[in-house]
Amino acid sequence: MWTPWVGKNYSENRILLLGESSYAYTERADGPLEEPQPDHPIRMVEGQLEPIADDSAFMSMLTNALTNHDCDSVEKRHAGWNQVAFTNYVPVSVGTAARQRPDEHAWNLAKSEWPALLEKLSPRHVIVLGLTCWDNIPKGKAIPDNTYTGPDRNPSIEEFTLGNGQPVLCWCHWHPAAGASWKSIHNLILHIQNRSQNRA
Repeated sequence: MWTPWVGKNYSENRILLLGESSYAYTERADGPLEEPQPDHPIRMVEGQLEPIADDSAFMSMLTNALTNHDCDSVEKRHAGWNQVAFTNYVPVSVGTAARQRPDEHAWNLAKSEWPALLEKLSPRHVIVLGLTCWDNIPKGKAIPDNTYTGPDRNPSIEEFTLGNGQPVLCWCHWHPAAGASWKSIHNLILHIQNRSQNRA
């Protein structure tokens, strides 16, 4: 299991952003391929918190979503990322380049670690980024919400229950490289926050 990024204000809304998978990468254009280490999710976020943010399209979209596209300073980016936790679902590297997909063994490993991931982070909400990722998560209880205009999946919201009885709502959303926009992710976060306030 990866070591997740956990923002210092995560406990306020307990929203987990869940990517699909990671792959080997280079720190420099002419550098060697490096395998992601256990703290890879943390390093992915920290790349967004440098004075000049890392140019990852995936992480840049999440940063824009968390800041409502107002992320022109380190302080604003910190404020955004401090709201959430982040990690990837598949707990192993899946190859040497983007668009390489997990194999059956990797998906099965992710499924086996899913309960432990939920217990570790105790989220109230999980935004699952990617339809294939959604299709490979263990199935929970279907939850209706006619006001959520997400992907065409039935269901697109599922509920899991932690060992302490706390419910966790998982929300299906498009992947940033395949249908999502920073605005759609931002709007889902607002939807989750409004839903929580209305039920408080």
